[in-house]
Amino acid sequence: MQPLQLMTKPLTGRLLLAAGGLIIVAGSFLPEIIVAGSNLLHPESRLPSPERSHWGVFQESLDMLSDPDFSVDWWYYAFYALEAAGLAYLVASGSAMAVSSLFVRSRAAALAFSIFHAVSSLGLFAGSLVVFLGATGAEGRSGGLAVALLLGSVLFGGLFVAEMAVAWKVSRRRTIDGLTPVDAANALPAGLLLVSSSVLYVVLAGHPNWPAGGYLVSALGALLVTGGMVIRRATVSV
Repeated sequence: MQPLQLMTKPLTGRLLLAAGGLIIVAGSFLPEIIVAGSNLLHPESRLPSPERSHWGVFQESLDMLSDPDFSVDWWYYAFYALEAAGLAYLVASGSAMAVSSLFVRSRAAALAFSIFHAVSSLGLFAGSLVVFLGATGAEGRSGGLAVALLLGSVLFGGLFVAEMAVAWKVSRRRTIDGLTPVDAANALPAGLLLVSSSVLYVVLAGHPNWPAGGYLVSALGALLVTGGMVIRRATVSV
C-alpha cells in the first residue's frame, strides 16, 4: 500500500496542477465557452458571440491602441495597454501553472517561471502606477478606479519583489519553504489569483452588464493548483 501511495500522490499533485492551470485559463473565456457549447448542442438556435467578456475587452483595447485618437488624454491609452496586459497575464499565468505540472526538481524551469512572473508583475506595477498618476491628475476622474489602480500597483510591486527573491533562492539551490523550486515560483501568483478572483466574484456576482462566473471558475482553478502544490510539498523531497 505504501509504494502505491508514493506513486499516486505525486501523480495527483501533477494532475491538480495541470487541471487547475487549465481551469484558470477557461475562466477567462467562460462566456465564449458557454456560447460555443450551446451552439454545438443546439445548432438550430445559435447564440451570438458574447458582448462583454475578457476576450471582448482585450480585443477592444487592442483596437483602441491600433487606432489612437490623439485628442484623448494619453493616460487613457496607457490604461488600454494595461488592461490588455492584465488580461493576457491571467491566461499566461494559468498556462504556466499547467505547464509546471511537467516539472518538479528542475531549477532551470523554476528560474524561467520566476522570471516570467517577475517581468510580468513589473510591467503591471509600472502600468498601474502610470495610469494612476494620469487618472488622478485628470478632471472627472473615478475615485474607484484610482483606488483599484493604486492597489494593483502595490500588489504587483510586491509580487515582483517576491519573485525576484524566489529566483535568487533558486539560483542558490535553496529549498524554499519546503516547496519544490517550480512550485515556489508559482505559489504567490496562484495565491494572488485565488484571492483576487474570489473577491471579484463576490463583488461582481449578479452584475447586469458583466459575467462574473469566470472569476469563480478561475478561483476554483487556483485552489486546485494550490492543492497540487501542497501534495507535492508533502511527497517530494527537494
